[in-house]
Amino acid sequence: MSYLATMYERLRLLRRTERGEVWLAADRAGRPVIVKRARLTGLPYSRLMEMKCPICPRIFYCAEDGGETVVVEEYVNGEPLSERLARGEFLGEDEAEGIMLQVADGLRPIHEAGIIHRDIKPAHLLLDGSGTVRLIDFDASRIVKEGRDEDTTRLGTRGYAPPEQFGYGQTDARSDIYSLGVTIGELLGPAYRGRLSPILEKCTQVDMAKRYASVSELREALHQMGGASLLIDRDALGRAAWRAALVLALVAALYGAWWHGREASVVMDAKPDRGIQAEEDAAEEPKNASEPPGRRAAPPAGAVSSKPPDSPAQQAATAPEPAPAPQKSAQDAPGSDASQGTPTRDDQPDEAVNYIRAQIFVNGKHSNAWMEKWDMDIVNGGTSLSIPRRVWEAWREEQNHAPEGTLRMPEEWNARIHLANRTSQPWENPWIELHYTNQGRDESSVMRGSTLAPGESMDFHIPLGGYSIDYPDRDTNTSAELKIDIHGDGPQELYCSSFSIDFVCKSE
Repeated sequence: MSYLATMYERLRLLRRTERGEVWLAADRAGRPVIVKRARLTGLPYSRLMEMKCPICPRIFYCAEDGGETVVVEEYVNGEPLSERLARGEFLGEDEAEGIMLQVADGLRPIHEAGIIHRDIKPAHLLLDGSGTVRLIDFDASRIVKEGRDEDTTRLGTRGYAPPEQFGYGQTDARSDIYSLGVTIGELLGPAYRGRLSPILEKCTQVDMAKRYASVSELREALHQMGGASLLIDRDALGRAAWRAALVLALVAALYGAWWHGREASVVMDAKPDRGIQAEEDAAEEPKNASEPPGRRAAPPAGAVSSKPPDSPAQQAATAPEPAPAPQKSAQDAPGSDASQGTPTRDDQPDEAVNYIRAQIFVNGKHSNAWMEKWDMDIVNGGTSLSIPRRVWEAWREEQNHAPEGTLRMPEEWNARIHLANRTSQPWENPWIELHYTNQGRDESSVMRGSTLAPGESMDFHIPLGGYSIDYPDRDTNTSAELKIDIHGDGPQELYCSSFSIDFVCKSE
């Protein structure tokens, strides 16, 4: 440090944590640099200095001493993508695809050198004025070591880091792919469901084996999507298919009626499948687009089980709490096109709209986008959180449970119910019921909010980490279900008033 003090002048402390500190400094010629002290050793900065990878800041100096690593690196002049999120500015689809390609290209030589970043998130991706992406902060990175069952040091940012990064296996290139998928999904916004959706879905699978095996494979998948001008609108294609099917059905029915000399009629099935696909956060669309998938009358106010919950999540939900303050949400920004079929997404109420739209986000993913294609109350929307056997067994071991004991969900898991009032009248007394069914044991609780004024939105935050599954079975799938029913008072109709979340411990 004495040597560095003669070479670089510290200008400003940028960050200080229990893991170290970061300074903005200047060399003898007045050029800005970053000086970092990390209370860790074994970081791959020496390898990065030799590689001179374009996506990373250039490393000028690196040394380990006394259990610390000291690094002097290039100052990157760019805006962290986290700042765009803070302003509510989401990426466009083409821009997001370009960033993914740049990061995939930049990570390829890094991964080939055996280095895993382990902390990819919006704050660590900088974008300059020319659209070039730089990846910073390798303080959580590690070098892959053959034969290891898990990482020695568990670092990273919860919400962006994959399960294996917290003791459920050794991280590898697929771990960075997971974090990149979560990051790009967040930067596209919670309402996004465009052409990149299946790629992001594969990137963020809980089971490592189901993700892309390498950034080269991810890059190939992005290229196979084709250029933006050549891509097909999958939702539009789906709507066209439904309309074509209905027209053919009507023509066939009319022809049959004429042939048999009787009045034509078409019977439509209004009882579709439940709409939950195992291991996928996707719901099956109604078999008939002209009929609602299902309706259910809301229970009267007060018709809630008084049985106290025994999990932290229910205890938090049932405890008296101040009503969540209405807030403008990023997905309601003008032009964000949060849901097809919604007449307006402006901040101002729409006189033609007479419904409250509910949305659910599970672990950051918008899970009911398909339900918003119809202006009606659909109550069979579900998300299945599928947990591979080797993952839930690792969780149980970490929680020090006997084989016949219960299994708690990860603390960082969460759900969010977003309610938007685009009508010209207030919506009074919003509240949600939570019904949890676990191996025949039922728990119920209620969360209440405040009046939702015209043009405003609000969120109910539901921690999923307190929920548990009793006695996961190695021979058969074991599951539990959380039902979420939404209620409120007002002249408006509530669309998408009920959701379910299935927790499934797989037997294999």
